[in-house]
Amino acid sequence: MTRDEILTHARAAGMERTHPGMAVEVVAFARTIEAQVREECARINDEKSRRLAQEAEAAIEEGDSDTCSSNRAAAHLLSVCAARIRAPQLEGEG
Repeated sequence: MTRDEILTHARAAGMERTHPGMAVEVVAFARTIEAQVREECARINDEKSRRLAQEAEAAIEEGDSDTCSSNRAAAHLLSVCAARIRAPQLEGEG
């Protein structure tokens, strides 16, 4: 989120500027919450990726190559998503 978006949400939540530096504090607080949410999303993708990779291995042992291929592809995409979620964001990107 951008600084302006964070401040808009803060005002919508009833926060009012009481001193000149408060905007800096609100933005810093929002950034910590944003980082925690991003990490939780990445962790969920990692867990699903690992589970699908395990299911792919089980499928290949059962001779189900279609399920194996599908699960491996999905596991890879989830892994990529987790990495993208964790990647530093450019200012202005959400």
